[in-house]
Amino acid sequence: MKATLTISSRGLLALPAKMREAAGLRPQDNLIAETTPERILLRPAVFVPMSPGVASIAYGMPKGLMAALSDPSIPPDGHVLMMLAGFQIANSDVLKLSDYFTPLGVEIIETSWNI
Repeated sequence: MKATLTISSRGLLALPAKMREAAGLRPQDNLIAETTPERILLRPAVFVPMSPGVASIAYGMPKGLMAALSDPSIPPDGHVLMMLAGFQIANSDVLKLSDYFTPLGVEIIETSWNI
């Protein structure tokens, strides 16, 4: 589907209703705009909800939540695993779980969270 859009004096664009419906967009949805050498791409922004406890747990860890990523003597906190899996889900066009999990880690994430 194609449409010719006009940029308002305030820099706003309006997407035609048929285009919004086809893309499953609703009022107040967020889009990511990205420029490439050939075009401007719009795609829905994906948000992965995080546990509100992440910040309080991180604050209580003297070496920090991410310490397990560089120190094998520190067991990883489950919130770090959720966060990394969330990054992958939100960026699945460029990231795979295997980019930062071992094969066993991928199996655990996929099995536990039905990804």
